[in-house]
Amino acid sequence: AVQRIVEALAQCGVMRTDFTANYALESIRLGSGATSDVWWATALETRTGAAIKCYKAKNRDTTGVDTLMPMLRKEVQMLAAVQGHRNIITFLGVYELPSDRMW
Repeated sequence: AVQRIVEALAQCGVMRTDFTANYALESIRLGSGATSDVWWATALETRTGAAIKCYKAKNRDTTGVDTLMPMLRKEVQMLAAVQGHRNIITFLGVYELPSDRMW
């Protein structure tokens, strides 16, 4: 099921794997929570800043079920639904890295 979600996000152009080709991750952590950390990054092409939310891939509920993908899908759907509103951040996409995190 998780693989199908990742594939569906990739087919829509939302899930990408070229994070380091597009952003320089700074060593400035903006915030941290139970499921993710937020870091400062710079877009290499435009030199603009971006807040990068990094999910801790090993999010499990009390029964041991991995909860990352349902949370990620719900957040992406919510952000996509409100894009263009002046009080909502711009959603740039999801990057999957060869590590235990999703950016």
